Amino acid sequence: MGGGSWNPPPHDVPHGLATFGAQFAEVAVDPDLGVVRVRRMTGVFAPGRVLNTKAARSQAMGGMLWGLSHALLESTLVDARDGRWANTGLGE
Repeated sequence: MGGGSWNPPPHDVPHGLATFGAQFAEVAVDPDLGVVRVRRMTGVFAPGRVLNTKAARSQAMGGMLWGLSHALLESTLVDARDGRWANTGLGE
């Protein structure tokens, strides 16, 4: 795997360029049936300045739900030749 680099933006930019967060899920698994139950989820975020709290909350919740559904139900295929997504759309 190749190396990479990242040059973070300066702290005095007028808009957010990078946000950080961590999500945690408590799950229960029935190994006989293969059923996964999500008991609860929580997330902590450092979004910087928030201009619209309702939109920011919705974005965080949506990201958590997307991550959960991706982990449990969805499949994203990656083309090994070039590292690009192989799925043509979200419906696949």
